[in-house]
Amino acid sequence: MRRIGIDVGGTFTDVVMVDDVSGQVWSIKVSTTPADRVMGAMNGFRRILELSGTAPA
Repeated sequence: MRRIGIDVGGTFTDVVMVDDVSGQVWSIKVSTTPADRVMGAMNGFRRILELSGTAPA
């Protein structure tokens, strides 16, 4: 199982993904979107999936 954590800050949004089986960890930092913080979080979510090679399903 892979878990994702998202921390939305004032300037950057940090996203971390952990694979519970292998122990592998991926992390990425993206710009926060002040007008709509959800947009920045979703951008980070998409980018961490790409980085880790994980399908969104």
